[in-house]
Amino acid sequence: MASSSRINDDAWQKVADRTNLLTDIRRCGYSIISAKELEEHSDKRQPRLMCKFDFEHQRPKLFKNEKLNILPLKRGQYVVFRDEGNRCYFKLPSIYENRRPTPYTPKRDIREFDTLAQGIYSSEQDAIEIAFISSLLSTFSKTRELIRTKSGRFGSNAFDLRLPGSDIRLQVDGSQVEVDGIFESHDCVLLVEAKIGFHQTFHVRQLFYPYQWLRPKLQGQKKRIVPVLLCYSNGEYQITEFAIGETIDEIKLLRQEYFVIDSHAYARSDIGVLARSTVVREQTDIPFPQADDMDKVIDILRLSQRGFIRHDQLVAVFGFVPRQAAYYQNATRYLGLVDNNGQLTATGKRLLSERYRINRTEQILKQMLARPALRELLLLLEQRAFDVAKIEIEEIESAIARYRPGEFTQETLNRRATTIRNWLRWVVANCDVHI
Repeated sequence: MASSSRINDDAWQKVADRTNLLTDIRRCGYSIISAKELEEHSDKRQPRLMCKFDFEHQRPKLFKNEKLNILPLKRGQYVVFRDEGNRCYFKLPSIYENRRPTPYTPKRDIREFDTLAQGIYSSEQDAIEIAFISSLLSTFSKTRELIRTKSGRFGSNAFDLRLPGSDIRLQVDGSQVEVDGIFESHDCVLLVEAKIGFHQTFHVRQLFYPYQWLRPKLQGQKKRIVPVLLCYSNGEYQITEFAIGETIDEIKLLRQEYFVIDSHAYARSDIGVLARSTVVREQTDIPFPQADDMDKVIDILRLSQRGFIRHDQLVAVFGFVPRQAAYYQNATRYLGLVDNNGQLTATGKRLLSERYRINRTEQILKQMLARPALRELLLLLEQRAFDVAKIEIEEIESAIARYRPGEFTQETLNRRATTIRNWLRWVVANCDVHI
């Protein structure tokens, strides 16, 4: 079965070949196209699947090659335009550096609610509910108690849209607006866009259109609008507040914070003690890790428990490219969390049974120390006072090559070393390691 991204690549190329799309864009910078035209010229590909790219890497090949982006204007109508600076997407700070989560104590014990999800949440709505009921959202917004007032899909009001990086102005009116959550207090309105997993980019449309829909409703009011991107991964919240300007590319990051709810933030682990545990042989029959985000590895494990094992299912949840689904699934195998048939091992089941993030962190650290290459690098990290910057990438490459001789080209070896450097950063960010 062809991946969704490959199907979209083919569909958009057909549209470009069969219409004046590129001719119009080269002449005046944009082209307006209807959902009906997209479906007809793409050989019946559903327009909603062709036009929603929440993350930069999801853009079809045509868009990347021609430096294009797309925005909705009305229900069933879109504008495709040249976006030289790719300003429709906001690049988020790296999740691998300068990240230490803050423990947050809920204002009420969320464990008393039997119908709330516990442990690792695997849906955006579960993550929002816990953040809301625990009062994390009101604390972050620096307001008193919030009340949920809206969520769902709505038709936009009319507003002027200036295309990014140009003076071209069009009007949006009646376009579909998706809102994950709106919460209101006496002095603010919190607008939430939620995602499972931490991401490198996101499409500004996801906050800009709801912001434009919300703003007229507060005319004459003194309440401030607080637009946030809420990302959740393995028990940790990343909440990013933005200031949104008059145009879609006038967006500024105001603050970004990490939290864990109802738990200590850091596992207290002594690598020297944990390193005395059993070491398994280097598993050369399993691809060496190339999944950069350890929290997402655990999220993938949780989804596997729910039966999400196909690549297209994981792509739909996390918004990454299909090959990354294989990277993360292989990482769960390498760490001994699933077997070669994709079934949870006893270790994987034990990890998922842990309610608290710190306990899952310690389980992962033990699994890393049981793998020879990772063990060597973790002990080196201990020798360097847990400062990842003091470990050269060549040292990581050397350790990998020693246990996987002749397996990688230099370029590939460098990529694997970059992954492991991110894993070491994860250990430092999540452990109060014994120094």
